[in-house]
Amino acid sequence: MAHIGLTPEEFHTAYPKVQAWIQKTLAAYEKDAQPIASMRFARLPLYFDHTSLESARFIPIDRVPMPPLAAMGLDRFAAFEQGVPYPHFGRPPVIFVFCSHDR
Repeated sequence: MAHIGLTPEEFHTAYPKVQAWIQKTLAAYEKDAQPIASMRFARLPLYFDHTSLESARFIPIDRVPMPPLAAMGLDRFAAFEQGVPYPHFGRPPVIFVFCSHDR
């Protein structure tokens, strides 16, 4: 896979737009967020304390939201927006989790 980097100028132009999109997306899905502890993963408590597992949340969704990078001036990422359904996307403490109905 080819590396597609950003120039410093592109980064400084796109970053505020991406950050705003993330905040808007998190707010839109906030009502669906659940504590990771609610899944009762047997081994997670061996690595993370109870407070972390209660405060970290996940959002089960059918399609992981993708930022409109092309519309933000990053045209070369248009294919990425339409691409493979990625298994997760997020920014701690909230992670979107792709829920395949085939499993």
